[in-house]
Amino acid sequence: MLEAHRIRFIAVDVDPNLTARERKAGKPVYYGDASREDFLRRCGLETARALVITLDKPSANEQVVAAARRLRPDVTIIARARDAVHARTLYQLGVTTRCRRRSKRACSSPRRRWSTSACRWGW
Repeated sequence: MLEAHRIRFIAVDVDPNLTARERKAGKPVYYGDASREDFLRRCGLETARALVITLDKPSANEQVVAAARRLRPDVTIIARARDAVHARTLYQLGVTTRCRRRSKRACSSPRRRWSTSACRWGW
């Protein structure tokens, strides 16, 4: 979806095999821990227009939101919520909007194979 709208982005994944395969295919996918502020800086969060967090583990989503908010209080953050309780937690951490866990396509590009464990942003 981002490519269709010509929005530049990168994706971050914690699976080194998936990352290597997608990079070999020419995709802008990087291996790393998006909950680390230094990593988010190196990925360009300081100039990003938005951050989309679609990790499967709720606590991992929360850690990325918290790190991103510390760096960029103004950036739009969209994150996958497990349920209504988790959505409230994400909003308290500073998420701009959330999408439902059951609706993977609501948070991610339909053609992205890494959508369940990616963190991406557009410039």
